[in-house]
Amino acid sequence: YLCLNAALACLQLETWEAAETFASRALRSQETSKGYFRRGLARAQMNGLEADAKRDFEFALKLEPKGSTAAVLVQAELAKLLSNSAASGYEAPPGTDPRRAKKFQIANASKQQQGLREVTFAEWEVQEDKVAAANAIASAWR
Repeated sequence: YLCLNAALACLQLETWEAAETFASRALRSQETSKGYFRRGLARAQMNGLEADAKRDFEFALKLEPKGSTAAVLVQAELAKLLSNSAASGYEAPPGTDPRRAKKFQIANASKQQQGLREVTFAEWEVQEDKVAAANAIASAWR
């Protein structure tokens, strides 16, 4: 429980990396909804770990009885995270070619299934451009 208390203190001090570390240590000892919730809170504030935060909140919900006060808190944080991630580029922007948007969606779904971090649309476009350039170079040598 000391690690859970330390994670809470770090959250209050807004030292996200330390909070995530302490919550992870607590989870290694015993899986609790409180541990997943606190780690999710820390990860939600850390750049690029939104998908991990979402997963932590979902694990916390599985461990909490439906309708409990804790479950309501977790659901509120999860909803906030999802609304922030939708606004921060984890969906294809309006007006994007539907085939390109679908390809982006499939790529992120695949990453999620593999337990990898989802990418924003902008990150995905950069990756796609690099792959296209590499394919162009490779086809020139054929």
